[in-house]
Amino acid sequence: MWLYFVMSLVQGITIYINWMGTGMSSYSSTFSTYLIKTTMGNYSGNKLTSYDGFIVTIAPAVNYLAMMLFYFIWKGHYFKTISDQEDDYSDVKPEKFCL
Repeated sequence: MWLYFVMSLVQGITIYINWMGTGMSSYSSTFSTYLIKTTMGNYSGNKLTSYDGFIVTIAPAVNYLAMMLFYFIWKGHYFKTISDQEDDYSDVKPEKFCL
């Protein structure tokens, strides 16, 4: 659970860096421009630190990698649980079905 909290904080940092950009400054303020300002299209270079470009590109990649690893671990656990249940005959007792 804490991993999702950390991942959302990291994404929040990238959204804030994008928001500080000036790519949409010449457009009028509408709801659409507020949404677009949070994307990479508004990013205009080093606004907060000299590492903004690295943060904006590496942070989402790390988040996607964490989600992919979680998916693979979960699927492995899922298939192992099904395999263990198929091998365990305590749920379905074969002697009840013998003639």
